[in-house]
Amino acid sequence: MLLLLDDGDIFIGFLWVIDLGVGLIFFIFILHFSNFLHQKSFLDIPSRFIFLFFFLLIFFFLFFFFLSNPDSINFNYQLKKT
Repeated sequence: MLLLLDDGDIFIGFLWVIDLGVGLIFFIFILHFSNFLHQKSFLDIPSRFIFLFFFLLIFFFLFFFFLSNPDSINFNYQLKKT
């Protein structure tokens, strides 16, 4: 009841409009892309596994390559700088 005082109802109505608009956009998005879920994939399961394995291998290689390289030349890292 306190939200209805001092133009609180305008703010609540504005939030409802924003909420319903976002929900409607999400609902249209789901309806539009749900028919694509029923299409058959062009790749069979072993080809998809090899494709996924190849990209995971590239991702892990790049991830660990950049993670293993230090970002500075100073290699004597300590817990406390002196």
